[in-house]
Amino acid sequence: MDQGQRLIRNDTEIGHASAVAASERRFRSLVAATSDFVWRCAPDGRLLEISAAWLELAGLSAEAARGWGWLPALHEADRQPYLDAWLEHIATGRPFTQTYRLLCAGGDVRWFQDRAVPVHDDTGTIVEWIGAGQDVTGRKLATMELERQREQYRTLVECTSAILWEGDPETFQFTFVSQEAETLLGYPTARWCQERDFWVRHIHPEDRDWAPDYCARTTAEGRSHTFDYRMLAADGSVVWLRDVVSVITEGGRPVKMVGVMVDITASKRTEIALRESEARLRAISSNLPGGLSRRVMEADGRVHFTYLSDGYAEVFGVDVERARRDPKALYEIMLPEDRPRYDAALRHSAAHREPLDVQFRIRRPDGALRWVRALGTPRPGDNGATVWDGLAIDDTHRREAEDALRESQALLEIAGRTARLGGWLADVATGTVSWSDEVCAIFDLPAGSHPTVAQSMTFFRGTESERVRTLFHRCVRDGRPYDEEFEILTARGRKAWVRVIGEPVHDTEGRVTHVRGACQDITEQRRAREAVQFLAHYDPLTRLPNRRLLHERLQLALAGRGPGARHAAVLFLDLDHFKTVNDTLGHQVGDRMLQEVARRLAASVRETDTVARFGGDEFAIILSGLDTDPEEALREAEAIGEGIRATLARPYHLEGHERHSSVSLGITLLDEDCAGADDLMQRADVAMYQAKAAGRGRLRLFDPGMRAALHNRVREESALREALAEARITVHYQAQFDAEGRVTGAEALARWHDPARGWIPPAEFIPLAEDCGLIGALGASILEQACEALARWQRQGHGRLTLAVNVSARQFHEVAFVDTVRDILHRTGASPWRLRLELTESLLLADVEDTSEKMHALRALGLRFALDDFGTGYSSLAYLRRLPFDQLKIHQGFVQAAQQDPNDDAIVRTVIALANTLGLEPLAEGVETEAQREMLAAYGCTACQGYLLGRPAPEAEFVARLDAEAAHPTE
Repeated sequence: MDQGQRLIRNDTEIGHASAVAASERRFRSLVAATSDFVWRCAPDGRLLEISAAWLELAGLSAEAARGWGWLPALHEADRQPYLDAWLEHIATGRPFTQTYRLLCAGGDVRWFQDRAVPVHDDTGTIVEWIGAGQDVTGRKLATMELERQREQYRTLVECTSAILWEGDPETFQFTFVSQEAETLLGYPTARWCQERDFWVRHIHPEDRDWAPDYCARTTAEGRSHTFDYRMLAADGSVVWLRDVVSVITEGGRPVKMVGVMVDITASKRTEIALRESEARLRAISSNLPGGLSRRVMEADGRVHFTYLSDGYAEVFGVDVERARRDPKALYEIMLPEDRPRYDAALRHSAAHREPLDVQFRIRRPDGALRWVRALGTPRPGDNGATVWDGLAIDDTHRREAEDALRESQALLEIAGRTARLGGWLADVATGTVSWSDEVCAIFDLPAGSHPTVAQSMTFFRGTESERVRTLFHRCVRDGRPYDEEFEILTARGRKAWVRVIGEPVHDTEGRVTHVRGACQDITEQRRAREAVQFLAHYDPLTRLPNRRLLHERLQLALAGRGPGARHAAVLFLDLDHFKTVNDTLGHQVGDRMLQEVARRLAASVRETDTVARFGGDEFAIILSGLDTDPEEALREAEAIGEGIRATLARPYHLEGHERHSSVSLGITLLDEDCAGADDLMQRADVAMYQAKAAGRGRLRLFDPGMRAALHNRVREESALREALAEARITVHYQAQFDAEGRVTGAEALARWHDPARGWIPPAEFIPLAEDCGLIGALGASILEQACEALARWQRQGHGRLTLAVNVSARQFHEVAFVDTVRDILHRTGASPWRLRLELTESLLLADVEDTSEKMHALRALGLRFALDDFGTGYSSLAYLRRLPFDQLKIHQGFVQAAQQDPNDDAIVRTVIALANTLGLEPLAEGVETEAQREMLAAYGCTACQGYLLGRPAPEAEFVARLDAEAAHPTE
C-alpha cells in the first residue's frame, strides 16, 4: 500500500517537471534557430562544395572533402546508415534528412542533422543537390539527459511514501495515521490521534478558512473527494498535501473516513515555477513591439502557425485563437497587391535558409490601413517543412517617418534651390573647400568647383575680404562660429549679398580639422529690407523723409539744445487749395505737383537741413545751425521761409497745364520751453493755421498768443472727448414740411451742452472733432441716437416720417462705415427706408469711387440720400447722374438772398428746375419768412425747413408737436 502511494506522488512530480521543461524549450526555440553550414552535391551524390565551417570542424580541406572524401569524418557507427539513406534518396529524388555524429578535428564528437533537396532543370532532371547542416548536439544531449531523468524519476517513484489515515467524520479526529505522518510533518503519530483538533490547528492559516468546511460539507453528503491544501510542519515549514478522501457510509450516514495524504510540495513548486515561466514568457511577449510566432511552411507549400502570442491581436486586430486555427484569417486581411511579395519572400527564405524580412500592408477589421514587418529565422522542420520562429511588428510609424523624411529631404532640396542656400566644407590641413552645387551657382561657378580657401576670399569685395578672412581664421584658432552678411563680386562680375555661416569641426582630440557652414544668396532680401527701411522712414512719392523720420530728427535736435548752442527752427507748410488740383486734373497730376514741390523745397535749404513730407499736401522743414541769438535765429528762419514761399509761388507746368499755387507757413524755434517733438509740431501747426486764417499764402511766427490759443484748443479737445464719453452730445430735431405745412420728417442736429460753457454751437465743435480725429465717434453716436428715435416714432404711430442725418467726409470714408450703419439699424430696429443720409459735395470729391461703392451698398439696405448745400461747391451734374440721390437741399444762403440778389434768385430757380428735371425732390433750408416760402412754392419747391415753421428742439418737444398735429389735422 505504501509503495503504491509513492508511485502516485512521484508520477505527479514527473508530469509537472516535464511541463516546466517543455515550456522552457518552447521559449528557447522562439529566440532563433540557425543553420551551421550549407553544401552542394552532384546528381550522383558526390560532394562538390561545402561551407568552411564544416571543413574546419572536420579538419579537412575543401579538396580532400570533395567526392566521397567527407565520409570518413562521420562516426564509424553512423557512416553506413548515412550512406545507405543518402544513396536511396538520390535514387528516388526525394528530399533527404539524416542525423549523424561528426568526428571533430579537436577530438570531440558533435551531432548534426542534414537536410537536402534536389534542384531540377526545365526538363525535370536533377542537376544538383543543395543541402544544409545544423548542429543539434545540444538537442541530442538534452534528449539523453531527459531519458536519464525519467529513469531516475521511475526509481524515485518506487521509493515514494504517503500518509495513510482513518478518521471520525463527525469530529475529524484521526483514529489512525501511518508512520509517514511523522516522517513528512515531524509530529509524533500519537499526537495525531490523541489531540481532537490536531488536523484543523495545523492547517495553514490561509487554508484553514475553507479546507475544513469543504471537507465537512462533502463528507456530510457522503461524497468522496480530493483537495489540495497546506499544513504547517513541526519545524515551521509548509508542506503541500493532496488529500484523497473516501467516505464510508452505513444507511446513508457517514461512519468512517479513510484517506491518503500525498506530499505534493515538489510538484506544487514545479507548478508555481511553470506559472512563473509562462508569466515571464507572456511578459516578454507583451513587452515586445509586436507579436511572436512560429510559422510553418509544409513541403507542399501550405503555411500555418503553431504558436501566436497575444501581441498579434494588437498588430493585426484579429482574434488570436481564430488565427491559430485558421491561418487565412491573417492572409485575407493582407492587401492583395502585397501578397505576391509576401509569398515570394517566404519561398526564398525557405529555399535558401536566409532570414525572413518582408513588409506588407494589411486592412485591419476596424478599417485601419497598417504596415507590418515580418521577421523570422528559418530552420528545417519535419517532413521537409520549414519553420520560422519570429516576430511581426506594426511598422506603420517607421514607414510614415521614412516617407516624411524623404518628403522632407525633397522639400529641403527645393527649399535650398528656392532660398538660394547651399553648404560648404573647408579642410584646414589642405586649404581646399568643397562647395555644394547651389553655392557654386551663387558665385557663378560651374557645379563641382573646389576652390581653395584663399581663392574663395577673392570674391569678397574690399574690406569684406579681410573681414571674412579674420572670421574664418578665428573660427579655426579659437573654435568660434560666425554668422555674417557680406557683399561679393561673383565670377561673372555680378554684385550680390550673401549670408555666410561657419562653425568648427573637431577631431577626437579637440583640434579643429574642418570648418563647415552654409552660404545663402540674400541679395533680394537685402533689397527688400532696404526697401522696407526706406518705406519706414521715407515717403515713396517724393522720396523725402516721412513723419516718422522727421520725429526722430526732431528728437535729436531737441537733445542737442544747451547754453550757447546754435538754434534750430521748424517750418510747417500747407499747400493752399491743393485739393482743386486733384479734383480738376486728377491725382496723377496732383502727385506730379507734390514731387515738384519736394524738389523745390530740397533746393531751397542746406544739406544739413531736413525736408519731410508730413502727409497729404503738408511738409515740414527742420532748419539747423541758426544763430545762437534767438531773435536773430528767428529772422534767419523767416527769411528762408519767405524764400520758400516765393519759390513755391512760381508756376507749375503739369502735363500741359500751368498751375499757380501758394503756401501757408508756420515757423517756431526749438526753445527750452518746448515739451517735445509733438509739442513742437503743434506749435508750427498752430502758426500755419494762423497764416491760413489771415488769407492763405502767408507766413506766421509762433508767439505766446498762439500758445494760449493752442492750450485753449487742447482744453476744447479734452472737453469734447469727455462729452462723448459721458454722452453729453445729444440730438435735436428740426422739422421738415410740405406745401400744406404738415411735418414730413426731420433733420437730426448735434447739440453739445457743456456744464461750464453752456450750449456750444456745432460750427465750433464739429470742425474740432474733424481736426482731432473724433468725427467718426461723434458721427456714430449721432446716427445711433437718431435711429433709436426713428424706431420709437415708428412704435408711437409716426412711421411715415423720414429722418435725415448729416455724415462728414471722414466718417463716410471709414472702411467699416457700411458695417457700422448696418449694425446700428440692426440694434435699434429702425426702418432703413425712413433714414436719409445727407452728404456734401466735398465728400463726393474726396474719393468718387469709394463714395459710389458705399452709397450703392447702403442703398441696397434701403437708405436714401440727400445732396446737402447744393450749389456751394462744384455742382457737378455727373455726380447727380451717377450717384443714387433722391433729394437736393438748397443752401440757406441762396434762399435768404434770393429776393434781394437776382443772381441768387436765378440759382434757386435753376437748382429747383434741375432737381425736378432729374426726378429729385428739392428741399430749401433756412426758410424764415412767409414770402420766402411763397417764392419757393412758385418756383416748384414745396419742401421746406427753417425757423418759419420750426426751430431745432429736443425729441420730447418734437414728438409733442407731432402728437398735437395728429390730434388737430385740419388746423
